[in-house]
Amino acid sequence: MLRSMKDNSFRRTVMKFKLPNRWKRFILFGALLLILFNGVLFFILYQKQDGLIQGEIAALNETYEGLIKVGDTHIAPFKNFPYISVKVDSIQVYESKDPNAALILKVADIYVGFNVWDIIAGNYDVQKLLIEDGFFNIIKHQDGSFNIQNALTTPSEKTGGAA
Repeated sequence: MLRSMKDNSFRRTVMKFKLPNRWKRFILFGALLLILFNGVLFFILYQKQDGLIQGEIAALNETYEGLIKVGDTHIAPFKNFPYISVKVDSIQVYESKDPNAALILKVADIYVGFNVWDIIAGNYDVQKLLIEDGFFNIIKHQDGSFNIQNALTTPSEKTGGAA
């Protein structure tokens, strides 16, 4: 009789461990869902990265007197964690759009950090900016203006304000 009680208690113990198997499956499913969600986010960002940066640079070049040139863009997901970053290579800012204009800024890499939820919503506000390996060549002209000020002046500001 003792042996049969031990066997029953052993069976009950084994039966109790079936519940954690469901939890293991639930946790595994949740983890796979999280990985899939992150994969979709990275794919969306990868597809939009060039358009995002090039569109903003084109808008800046139309708005300001200076000229901005950029190289390639790459995703750097953990550089500005918790933000998703886009690495922009070889940024150059010139005082004007003249081919002989003076170079004001030359940077090897800029990491532009975006909030994941903002990207999903289509709102591309920059949350963090990290600049690496570059130089600024700020010059004060004879008239008292600075070259960076001239580059970031809009046409309406240059003509006196009425647009």
